[in-house]
Amino acid sequence: MQKLSEKVLKSMRGAILGAMVVLLVLTFGVTALVLRPKIDTLLETVARTKAGEIDYFLGRRLNEMTLLRKAYRPDATWEENLAAFQTYSEMLGVYASLGLVDETGVVHTTAGNHFSIRERSYYREACQGGQPYVLSQSIFSREDNQPVVIVLMPLQNGQFFSGAIGVEYVQEVIRGDEIPASQIRIVNTQGETEMETGAFAAHARIYEAEIPTHPGWSLQIGVSPLYVDGIFYLLGAFLLVVFWLLYRRLNKVLARRVAAGLLPLEAMARDMASTDLTNPPPLQIQADSQETQAILTGYESLRGRIGTLIEEVKAEQKSRMDSDYQALLEQIKPHFLYNTLETIQVMALDYEDDRVGDALGLLARYFRLSLADGAQTVTLQQELALVRTYVELQKLRYGDRLALRIETDLPAERYQIVKFILQPLVENALYHGIKLLDKGGCITVRAREEADWLVLQVENPCPQPDPARLEELAACLRENRKPAGSNGLYNVNQRLRLRCGRQCLFLTWGGDWVQAEIRLKQEECYEDPDRG
Repeated sequence: MQKLSEKVLKSMRGAILGAMVVLLVLTFGVTALVLRPKIDTLLETVARTKAGEIDYFLGRRLNEMTLLRKAYRPDATWEENLAAFQTYSEMLGVYASLGLVDETGVVHTTAGNHFSIRERSYYREACQGGQPYVLSQSIFSREDNQPVVIVLMPLQNGQFFSGAIGVEYVQEVIRGDEIPASQIRIVNTQGETEMETGAFAAHARIYEAEIPTHPGWSLQIGVSPLYVDGIFYLLGAFLLVVFWLLYRRLNKVLARRVAAGLLPLEAMARDMASTDLTNPPPLQIQADSQETQAILTGYESLRGRIGTLIEEVKAEQKSRMDSDYQALLEQIKPHFLYNTLETIQVMALDYEDDRVGDALGLLARYFRLSLADGAQTVTLQQELALVRTYVELQKLRYGDRLALRIETDLPAERYQIVKFILQPLVENALYHGIKLLDKGGCITVRAREEADWLVLQVENPCPQPDPARLEELAACLRENRKPAGSNGLYNVNQRLRLRCGRQCLFLTWGGDWVQAEIRLKQEECYEDPDRG
C-alpha cells in the first residue's frame, strides 16, 4: 500500500510539473518573440556595416582619382600624362593600373598596355554622359589577371581617365569576421554574383544592404535557417535543463518538507501498532504545526480512553472467567461426592464398620486437601497428593483390582498448576477403564519436562478401546465441544482453555491402553496462573 507522503508528493509533483511546463512554454515563446527580431536586426546591421566598409573603400578611391584627374594636362602628350599618373599610382599603391581612354575606346595604361574597351558595357554607359564616373563590374585585369573594378571619369573630347582598383580589400571585407553557418556575396543589378565566399544554402535567410558608391552593387548575407533556428533550439534546451534542475530541486525540498510534516503521523502510527495501551508510556512525539499538534492531542486522549476501556473489558472477562471456572470446579465436587458416598453406602451395607470409618477418614482428608483455601492453583506436589488420597479412597471399594503408579523425578513443589486437573482424569481412567476389567489394573501418572513444556500423563489399560468413540472424544477436545458421557474430560479441557487460552489436553490410545496428556508451558507453571 502506498504511503500517504508518497501520495501527497505525487499529486504535488504533478501540479508543479504542469505549472513548470506551462511556464517553460510561455518563457520560450516570449523569449522567441523578443529574440528573433533582435537576431534579424543584428544580421541586418552586420550587412550594412560590411556594405559601409566597401562603400568607404570605393568612395575613397573615387576621391583619389578625382584629385588625380586634375593632374591631366590636355597640352601634354599621352606619355607625359601616363608618367604623371604612374608616379601617383606608385605613391598610393592601391591601383592595379591607371590609364587614358582615347576617342576610339582604346585604353593606354601606365603599364604600357593598349587594348580596346569599346564593347564593354561600362564604356558604353560612360559614353552616354551625364555621370561623374562609371564603375564596372568585377573583371580580371589584363596585366596580372587579378579581379579589379574599372573606374571611368570623363576628360574632354570623348576621352576618359581610367583606373583599375584592386578588389582584394572588398574580398577581405566579405570574408572577414564570418558569421557561423553563413555566406556573403555581392550582386549586381542583374542579380549576378560579383564576388562571394561560397554558395548560399537552400532556403537561406538573406539580409541585404546597398553599396551607395556603386549603385549597381548590393551586399547580401545568407544565413542557414538551421543556424537561426538552432539558436532557438539551444535556447529551448537551455531552458529545459534549467527548469528540470529547478524541478528536481523543488522536488527534493518538497519531499523533505512533506516527510518532515508527516513524521509525527508516522510516529503516531508506529506507536499505535506497538504500544501496550493498557499501560501506555507518555507520548514522545514533537509536532511542527498546529494541525499536527491537534491530531496528536486527540490521539493521546484516545490512548487514555482505550487503555481505560481495555482494563474494564479485562476486568469483566476475568470476572466471567472466574465465574465459569468456579462453576466448572463446583461440578467436580458433587460428582466426586456422589461416587464416594456410593462407596461408603456399599461398605455400610456389607457391615464393614472399620472400613466405613477408614472411608470417612480418607474423605475428610480429601476435602481438607481440596478445600484448604479458595485458590485456583496448587503445586504439582499437592495435586499428586490429592490423586493418591482419591485412589486410596477408591481402593476401599475396589481393593486389589485398583493400583496407582506415579512416575516423576521432578521437584513437584516448584510447579504451580491448575487445581483438579489430574484427579478427574484418574477418575475417568477408573470408571471407563479399570472398572471394566475383570482383574482391574494400574493407573499410571507421569510428570516430566520436555524441552520448554511440563507434560502430565494419565494412562490406564482399557479392554478393546473403541477407535470411533476415542476419535470423537479427541475431536471434541480439539474443537472445544462437550462430548457425551465424558464430563470430566470436558471440565478439565474447559478450565485449561480458560487459563491458557489454547488446547492443553490431548487424548491418545493404543491396542489396549488409553492416555490423557496435559501439556503446559514451563513459564506458565513458574508464575502464578491465579490472576486475581
